[in-house]
Amino acid sequence: MTPVGEPLVVDEPAFVDPNNTGSDRNRPAIAQTFRTNSDDAVFTPIVNHLKSKGSPCGPGDDDPEQASCNVTRALAAEYLVDTVVPAVQAASGDPDVAIVGDLNAYAMEDPVQALVSGGFTDLVKAFAGEYAYSYTFDGLVGYLDHSLANNDLFEQVTGVTAWHINTDEPAVIDYDENFNPSGYYGPDPYRASDHDPIVVGLDLTASPRKAKDHSIGVLSELLPTGNRYYDKRITKAIESIEDSLNPAYWVDDFHLTDKGNKVFDEEKKAVKDLMRVHGSIEPEVDAVIATLVMADEELAAIAIEAATAAGGNEWYLRRAEREMQRAQYDLDRGRPDKAIDHYKKAWRYAERSLRGHGLDGGR
Repeated sequence: MTPVGEPLVVDEPAFVDPNNTGSDRNRPAIAQTFRTNSDDAVFTPIVNHLKSKGSPCGPGDDDPEQASCNVTRALAAEYLVDTVVPAVQAASGDPDVAIVGDLNAYAMEDPVQALVSGGFTDLVKAFAGEYAYSYTFDGLVGYLDHSLANNDLFEQVTGVTAWHINTDEPAVIDYDENFNPSGYYGPDPYRASDHDPIVVGLDLTASPRKAKDHSIGVLSELLPTGNRYYDKRITKAIESIEDSLNPAYWVDDFHLTDKGNKVFDEEKKAVKDLMRVHGSIEPEVDAVIATLVMADEELAAIAIEAATAAGGNEWYLRRAEREMQRAQYDLDRGRPDKAIDHYKKAWRYAERSLRGHGLDGGR
């Protein structure tokens, strides 16, 4: 992965001292967008270390059950959801966001629940269960170390676990030798901290527009193939994909304008040209076809989801869902060009469900 742009440092008073105690309590958070080198998929983790439960923040902030500075942590979590997340999404142009780090709050406490209420999923609980732990204290176990994903990113999470290299190990081998005999700590993963790291697996998917743009690069690297006919077909496919990226057709990386049907038309032409390419480069070409089809499927699915959420006409939405099923039928039978036709119709039905017009009105 490659970092995109400069990191965002969240150090404003509304985050580090959200309860106006007069002192910085939470450590500044850092948000950094990353792009995968393989297909330009993007996501942004926001790394945190919220105020500990140890030293008090004062009456009204400290909690008899959730320990000191609970309000300070909860307000910081709300600030992440309400202010930081929208800012990083706007800067990256991508909705995928994770909130990670030592939140110094257990799963059912106010700070974590503020994130859950804000649309984030507690990945440790979702994948490892309610008995997961990353920290032990006085013989009790739980997890203060979190990874939470918003809905867009959650669909791309493949697995989550706590890597038990620290909290199960004896303190005598701890990295911090201020309270331990020297000479026992070793340069290995064990007891490098008193908390266990949370490991998250991701299978990131590029936005539809970025996926199409990336496909142009993949195809360009195949030229020349040594076969003039294949070169012609690939060149024509590249031109069609470039035409599909016309800014007049796109609202953003995930949504199309009312001229969006042109995107599907150009993609179908590209796929039909690529389906004529065989030989040693066929696997690479097939991968591009799959990428283009998946991008068009996502465009249609996003339109249907948005129309459904907005209360679109149910008749048109049922037709849209039927077209999605027909697209899958054609994909299963090796007809990706036909599938794109159905994704186009699904997208148009979703659009019409909001406008109150018939399908013919968009032709």
